[in-house]
Parts: sequence; C-alpha cells; structure tokens
Amino acid sequence: MAKAVSLDDVDRRIIALLQEDGRMSARDISRRLGDIGDRAVRYRIDRLLRSGAISVIAVVDSKRIGYPVLGDVIIELPSAKVRDTLTALAEDELVCYLGADLERGTITLQIAARDEYELQAWVSALLKSVDGAALMKSTVVRQVAKGSDQWPPPRG
Repeated sequence: MAKAVSLDDVDRRIIALLQEDGRMSARDISRRLGDIGDRAVRYRIDRLLRSGAISVIAVVDSKRIGYPVLGDVIIELPSAKVRDTLTALAEDELVCYLGADLERGTITLQIAARDEYELQAWVSALLKSVDGAALMKSTVVRQVAKGSDQWPPPRG
C-alpha cells in the first residue's frame, strides 16, 4: 500500500484550482490564492504529482462526444471468473469505470452509451458472454451531481 500523502489547507486550495482548470499556471494559482508565491505553488504541485496524490489529465465529457446515456451496472459472477471478466471489460471502449470485490464475486461498472437501447443491449450481451453471471442492478444515471474529477480531498 502506498504511503499516504499529508495535505494541508494550501495543498487543498491548489488542488481545487487545478480541478477547475488543470492547465492553470502556478502564477495564476498564486494570484488566486493571494498568500503564496508562484515558486512555492510550483514546488507543491511537483510534490503532489511526484507522490501520486494528484495527476493532471483530460476528462472526457461523454455527452459532448455523442454518448449521453450513462449506466451503472452491478453484476455477480463466480469468483473464479472475476479476474478474466475484469480484464475483458477493461478493454471495452464503452466502459468508463470498473471495479470489483474479488471475494464476493461482484463487478461494478459504468458505461457510456448512445441511447438506453444500446445500454440495455450491452448489459444483455455481457450477461450472455459470462457463464454464471447475474445482474444485481442496472440503472440509467439521469444526473451526475459530483464526479470523481470534482472530489476534494477530505480534511485530516
């Protein structure tokens, strides 16, 4: 397990600004914060990046590229099939998020689809392709109130 990185209030404020605009310069961040110089901001960003606490990436807006329907799916399958199924699902271009509980044999995923019919067909095909898989829950996400790209690190 990776060593936890200690964050102070300044780190959290820098992270919040980078979440607003990942291309914001250290100088602009320094100006917005008002109480820290741009050299110190650069040092802190470098430390956060090197530690793996943050990464600056492009986040795709699925709606803007023609995939307006998000579906959350939870499936249950024999524990022996979880790893192979995870590997296969990780390669699927519609899968946005993928996680698993190896002990319980559950996989949680989110897919982006062009419409609800595509979502339903995808789930049906998945269940047919994995022997012993059962749908626990499938739902269309009508609104995302907070994405992982908007998660501020907790205090303390």
